[in-house]
Amino acid sequence: MLRLPNKNLTQEELYRIVSKPRVDYGAEATIFHTDNPNSVYKIYTNCNNIVGMSENKEKKLELLYKLSLPYFPYILSTISLDGYLIGYEMTYDKNDIQFPPFKLSIDQLLYFLNQTKQQLEFFTSKGIIFGDVSSRNILINLKNNTAKFCDADNISIASLPIDIMGNQLQKYYEICGLDTQTDAYMHSLMTLNSFDLDENYCSIEEFRYYFEESGEEILKQIRDKTTYDGEYIVKYVKKRK
Repeated sequence: MLRLPNKNLTQEELYRIVSKPRVDYGAEATIFHTDNPNSVYKIYTNCNNIVGMSENKEKKLELLYKLSLPYFPYILSTISLDGYLIGYEMTYDKNDIQFPPFKLSIDQLLYFLNQTKQQLEFFTSKGIIFGDVSSRNILINLKNNTAKFCDADNISIASLPIDIMGNQLQKYYEICGLDTQTDAYMHSLMTLNSFDLDENYCSIEEFRYYFEESGEEILKQIRDKTTYDGEYIVKYVKKRK
């Protein structure tokens, strides 16, 4: 049976890793370079808080390793210290950058918004809820025009829950729970925000500058949450001439 490898580090080895220049950081972890230019370590920032989540995370990482799903970095190994999960190693492409909506042309922005929509629909078909869909959790590669999702250990898969929710996801969860429409809702928020529109406060005139009038009903559903029917608002972006 395919088994996810584990690297059990000493304190000295861990210190050497965290002394390297960081690639990125987030709410629960920091990404560091490894000696391999094609991989990085994700090390949880506060390992004491992660101990209670470790079983859940290990199960998800094991599943992702076995499934080898597209649109995610590939999980190479877990990392432990004194028997406790403290992170994992994953593939890395130096050409990947964090999704920068305001630095792309409209055509590029729409291309990647539609590509990530299709990727999320694939996840949904596999029973996966990514959850915290935001530009911060998406990597794009302008050399091969591909996008992928990061923060893979924080998804919901095979009934294993999401560990940490961002503010917008938490608000949706408190009203609707996590369901097959969650990712479409979160992607729609990201789409609106990519055009510098606040889903709650943008005017109809501001909305219509970028979106077809027929998309106004989806905007109302997004604001209400309880009536949201799972449609991606990106399909209503006006076609540019």
